[in-house]
Amino acid sequence: MGIATVNPSTGETVKTFEPLTSEAIDSKLAQAHRTFEQYRYTSFAHRAERLHAAANLLIEERERFGKIMTVEMGKPIADRHC
Repeated sequence: MGIATVNPSTGETVKTFEPLTSEAIDSKLAQAHRTFEQYRYTSFAHRAERLHAAANLLIEERERFGKIMTVEMGKPIADRHC
């Protein structure tokens, strides 16, 4: 059985995805654990740089991300508050 992204406003299926296999899930969890083991020693300053970069990307791409969010939440884009 696939996983679907459905626009709750229209009921339209926007995209479907196949669920991950147990092996794929295990692989992703192991990768996340390895990443955490490295990231936990990252300085606050470096983390702040990354968060600021992510915030800037969201600001620069706000129209694209806004459209994605409105489809996923089913709320008309005109109703959003930015």
